[in-house]
Amino acid sequence: MLQQILDWSEVWALFIPLAFMLTRKNPPAYLKPVRLYVWIALVLNTVANAIWYRNYIGLTDLPDFLQSNNFLYNIHSVIRLLLFIWFFILLNQRFMHRVKAVLPFLFILLLLINFIFFEDFFNFAMLSSRLL
Repeated sequence: MLQQILDWSEVWALFIPLAFMLTRKNPPAYLKPVRLYVWIALVLNTVANAIWYRNYIGLTDLPDFLQSNNFLYNIHSVIRLLLFIWFFILLNQRFMHRVKAVLPFLFILLLLINFIFFEDFFNFAMLSSRLL
């Protein structure tokens, strides 16, 4: 039982920042990407854990592409990086301004090259080490 609680920690741990987000009135505009990330991470981690525990919760008739949750972790990594780049752009600090503006486009280009030529996005065996 304790192991299952720990396995689901990537889901329930998000309720801590979520509680602060819901109780705080008028958050600053630069926190919008962080708030969006917490909600997206909650959904992705819940679905990823549901796929991992599919036999325990009665989801045994899933399609073949849902037999592994690795693609959700790949999506999570991409969204996390893009939203946190957006967060640092919204801070309006002049430090490395051009780098922060170019970085998302460079990342997407390299991401496409990686998953078109080198790795399978829906790899069932392992997470993308290049993406991480």
